[in-house]
Amino acid sequence: MIDYENYIFTQVATALRTALPGIYVTGNIDDGKKSYPKACFSELINRTAERYSDNTLTENYADVMYEAQAYSNKTTGGKAEVKKIIAVIDGIMQGLGFVRVLSQPMPNVADLTIARHVGRWQGTISPDGVIYRR
Repeated sequence: MIDYENYIFTQVATALRTALPGIYVTGNIDDGKKSYPKACFSELINRTAERYSDNTLTENYADVMYEAQAYSNKTTGGKAEVKKIIAVIDGIMQGLGFVRVLSQPMPNVADLTIARHVGRWQGTISPDGVIYRR
């Protein structure tokens, strides 16, 4: 299995902590911790890219998808803050070679006073970590 999740998470977390000092960044999808602003970033899909498979039983490429959920508890400016979080992540992900396939405000049903925005990126990654947009 081609696995670069920790590397990609570290790139995203470092950029977020630089751009928004004090942000809580986790690899779990909404871990329930009440710390804001917050970003939950994780790999949703990692599957063999079948179109590049051969009979060697070696995974040549993997199709991967990452998701970010951004949260803010600001009473004023929460929407802007979550969009900034997604924009920082988008800069890192596109810089790595991923393509953004979703950026959408999403209601936070657990607490509607908390702003939430979701982003997703996908790409195809090689064993040496090169990412292709497809």
